[in-house]
Amino acid sequence: EFYDFVLFAFFLDIFAKVFFPQNDAFWMQINAYIAFGAAYLARPFGSIVMAHFADRYGRKNIFYISMLLMVLPSFALAF
Repeated sequence: EFYDFVLFAFFLDIFAKVFFPQNDAFWMQINAYIAFGAAYLARPFGSIVMAHFADRYGRKNIFYISMLLMVLPSFALAF
């Protein structure tokens, strides 16, 4: 379940250089850790929001939306 978080932590140096190309290596690392922490903290809030909408609009529709929200950024990073 936490495979993505482990991969992000393992490749943190590479992600810092690619996504935060600043001159100071310290701030590149800090920005990468902030992104890691934001993803870790946003997960419970996202599940609460998605559960609320799933109860209201049906689980199947919200499942499709959540899959779309995962696929589109991955597709955008490929190009």
